[in-house]
Amino acid sequence: MRSIPIPLQPLPFSQLDRACVLAHMFFPNDEDQRAAFARSANREAALDMLRHGEDAAAALSVQGGSEKRKRLGFLIDAPELSTMVTEKQWIKGGQVGIMLCYINAAAHESPSDATVNFATRVAMKVSERCGWPASGSTVRNAWVALKDVAHLWAADAVFAMKGVDWLDSEESDFWGFLILAEGYRKFGVSQGVRGAISNETLLSDDMSWTVADNLEMPDFDPTGMTEISEELIQIARDKGIFVR
Repeated sequence: MRSIPIPLQPLPFSQLDRACVLAHMFFPNDEDQRAAFARSANREAALDMLRHGEDAAAALSVQGGSEKRKRLGFLIDAPELSTMVTEKQWIKGGQVGIMLCYINAAAHESPSDATVNFATRVAMKVSERCGWPASGSTVRNAWVALKDVAHLWAADAVFAMKGVDWLDSEESDFWGFLILAEGYRKFGVSQGVRGAISNETLLSDDMSWTVADNLEMPDFDPTGMTEISEELIQIARDKGIFVR
């Protein structure tokens, strides 16, 4: 497992903890991009504190006058958070989250349909209905790029379906998001891959990102968080939906 380093400061969680998780969701294999995202998140937090008349540098635990000026200059030079990610990246994450939610539900309701290939077809159809890019190669490429954080995107998808924004909500909602994501991760690292020659699992235990190294996480089985309709099963089985 790879460890997401939150909480950044003693609990309760801060917006920067949420930003740290989001940075890993967008850039699971790019440390430089995660660092740039973190700088941008710090910049946004500092500016928000200044807008509210707070000492931004002090609130960010920066000590000393010269160091304080240095840190604020570093933050001011950071890119705006809104420029760090595109709508396309959000869509890719949504597609990957849908895939893992589907596989988890299918594994308990229709095990023979719990495959990445079938999940790709479902994500393609859902994407089509949402007006997202929906080719098989687009969805497959998203899965390959974000597989190590698919569990976080699955939790994001569930929260979105329930109308809860874990990025801007109560601390209990963020805890719930993390617990659900870890539940999906544990499912993924234990779910075998049909047709695999070795003991390959859906998610890699070594490569998937977790917060469980730093936080006490109760076991949670995500089964039942999403349901698959007969329509989705038929979509998954539809060989007319071409997946490359």
